[in-house]
Amino acid sequence: MADGAIFDHATNLFVFAGVPLLQGRTAGTNFTFAYKHQRATAMNDVDAAGYYATNDDRSATMTLVCLPNSDDNTILGNAFALWEASPIKYVFPVMIKYGLCAYTGNCLITVTPPLEMSDAATTVTWTFESTRAIGLRLGAAAAPLAPV
Repeated sequence: MADGAIFDHATNLFVFAGVPLLQGRTAGTNFTFAYKHQRATAMNDVDAAGYYATNDDRSATMTLVCLPNSDDNTILGNAFALWEASPIKYVFPVMIKYGLCAYTGNCLITVTPPLEMSDAATTVTWTFESTRAIGLRLGAAAAPLAPV
């Protein structure tokens, strides 16, 4: 039996404030997640003695790339407008699932996407910042593609 990984809306989720996004996504890369800093740094002395300096900085940056007509733009635009108008600046909970990987944390939309008018196809890129995103990176569950 041949095995492979299946990635679709059931295994790839970006849930922002309880709302699953990634509807009306672009072809190719449509979501990124990356920690901002290394968790450990190797330190070596001149006599070859070494140690590792670790930190608990789990700040991360996320981007979501949508089509201009995606409902996600309305959801995120309203969330940002609500945040700007509110006297209490709160953060939005997020959950990211990709195959067997899962990350959770709180984030803010740091800037709204620029407005672009064009006669060609365009995209809308949203950027999120999190001060602490906890999770783990694993592989993808193997699923049969076709019986042999």
